[in-house]
Amino acid sequence: MTTQHTKSSCCKASVRRYGGRRRQCMKCLRTWRISKHKRGRKAKRRNYKLIERKILDNQSIRTQKKNYYPNLGEQALYKRSQKCLSAISKKARNYPEFPDHYILLADGAGYTIKDEEWTLYVFLLKPIHCSCAHVLEPIMIKGKESFSNWQKALDSIPEHIRKQVIAFVSDNFRASWNITAHYQWIHQLCHFHLIKELRRRRGGRKKLSDRSVRESIYHTVRKTLETNDPEQSAALMKELKSLSQHPQCPYKFKMVISDFFRTRERFMAYLIHPDLNIPKTNNASESLVNLMREKTKRLNSAKAVEQWAKASVRLKQKMICNGHKSTKLITRSPT
Repeated sequence: MTTQHTKSSCCKASVRRYGGRRRQCMKCLRTWRISKHKRGRKAKRRNYKLIERKILDNQSIRTQKKNYYPNLGEQALYKRSQKCLSAISKKARNYPEFPDHYILLADGAGYTIKDEEWTLYVFLLKPIHCSCAHVLEPIMIKGKESFSNWQKALDSIPEHIRKQVIAFVSDNFRASWNITAHYQWIHQLCHFHLIKELRRRRGGRKKLSDRSVRESIYHTVRKTLETNDPEQSAALMKELKSLSQHPQCPYKFKMVISDFFRTRERFMAYLIHPDLNIPKTNNASESLVNLMREKTKRLNSAKAVEQWAKASVRLKQKMICNGHKSTKLITRSPT
């Protein structure tokens, strides 16, 4: 015969209520609580120094145990760091609002995790009349960079902020043209990627027969990128055209020049709209992506990569971005 009513664990006798949360044995009158209290001391306030040292100073948990926590076990420190990481990544983000328009700097980092393609999308928001760019929330999306995936990533930006964006700075990836056309943004292509492509093909210290042509193309393109005078710009473009038709001009240089003629206005957006103070390179987001790659290179989970990326953003919420001048990181604690 099955027991229909709960019996006490001590005497197997009947049980009665003893207040709202307690019960009492009818035989020995022992009482107990329905839900037991959590044992041990109450959790202390989280110490974010574990994650700050790991991300900002590149100190491993083993190094921190030796220098700061000699009396704690390594597994205990790993557990604490994981809890801190989870807490930092879940903290709500509050972005300061500005009355003017924004410039959006964007970049994507590709990952291959368990034979699957993932992309981490990173955004920086720079007000026009401010020399500081705010790092937005990174987002991890399955698949390679595509227009649909970029739209999903851009939809993660709050709508009231997205409506204030007026310019978009990026490298010349395929979906960039469609993005700027869809949102009707001014598109500024990164100068660094173009210069890097030309510099890589200059030949370096190699003795090449067409070295003079390569050098002329390289320096002419650099002058064109910095020239705002229409007459001088036209003369430089004419010189580039003649250099591309030179019999010693390499085929790859001809391709680069042809693409430059097609995209020249997008490289010159910072001069066409000087009042917007548009950065001419995407180096701020590139440096942020490199930092995140360094911290996530040993991870084998997309969720972990996104978690570490968000934690990095919490600790580096701002970057100096002086228009087309240099960029520099600003660090702050997630307080």
